[in-house]
Amino acid sequence: MTLKTMIGTLSRDEKLAAMDLIWRDLTADSQAFISPTWHEKVISERLDHPVPGPTLPLAEAKAEIKEAIDVVAILDCRRDPDMIALRLRKTNA
Repeated sequence: MTLKTMIGTLSRDEKLAAMDLIWRDLTADSQAFISPTWHEKVISERLDHPVPGPTLPLAEAKAEIKEAIDVVAILDCRRDPDMIALRLRKTNA
């Protein structure tokens, strides 16, 4: 059985769980993860040409990013009530 055939037999929930397992495996070693070449170019362009307008103090910017990440993480855990509870405990800690 090929991987494509095997994936085709999975339910939607099983496919999502498999994606989660694969992502966790790929990101387990941050040193092995290499950013794509276009990423450096995008960052360089953004640093060279910042968006005009007011900027946030670093603490506020970090708080906004943390909130956005927490929301995405909670939404991503929607398949697993135990994971939602764990994320909420970490958020409220």
